Amino acid sequence: MMNQQRSYTLRQYVVICIGTNALDDYEEQTMKIIHDLEPGHKLILMTPYNARADADSNSSKLAVLERRLPAKCKFITVADWGKIVAQHPEVFKGIDGVHFGGIRAGDILYAKVINQALQVAKHSAVKED
Repeated sequence: MMNQQRSYTLRQYVVICIGTNALDDYEEQTMKIIHDLEPGHKLILMTPYNARADADSNSSKLAVLERRLPAKCKFITVADWGKIVAQHPEVFKGIDGVHFGGIRAGDILYAKVINQALQVAKHSAVKED
């Protein structure tokens, strides 16, 4: 994101998918992204999903944080992958409950979740100073 900002190639809609590899300082890192994003952009955060994670896992706590952010920052939209894919366990059939590569239904659903968030973000504000 920062490299694209410096080279003036960052698009208005910025989609960040941290995934299930959230670090212990997930909140600090997420807030850094929000802070460092320059004015004029809309931020879409995609919640992670891990079928094996409990509420104490970093990825689960990250999802909770991301879902709360639009109330504080009007330029943020959530693509709630974690909520939507939980209703579609078939996209992980025979695999680990995190990765769906090679399963067409997962690819399609992932794209739909991002596209739906982009449609919602159309009506949101851009980040201001």
